[in-house]
Amino acid sequence: MACARIAEEDVEHHVETFATTTTGLLALGDWLEEHGVTHVAMEATGVYWKPVWHILEGWFELTLANAAHVGPYCPTVTLEQGRLVAVPFLL
Repeated sequence: MACARIAEEDVEHHVETFATTTTGLLALGDWLEEHGVTHVAMEATGVYWKPVWHILEGWFELTLANAAHVGPYCPTVTLEQGRLVAVPFLL
């Protein structure tokens, strides 16, 4: 589950689900790029973040964060679903 948080005049949240295959993660990267994302924060949940990190590394500025710090930026995604929050710039 990914959430693109676009904060210009109004804050918009775009939520999408992607497969965890290489093809799915590449589609995630394309989707993030289409939304003008440059920075991505993801929850550190076990080892599940690693494949996402490896695909997006070099494509976006990545941050691995505690779930409590990522959650408030995209409340439309529940903690159980996991969060990958992408913003077009650092706030």
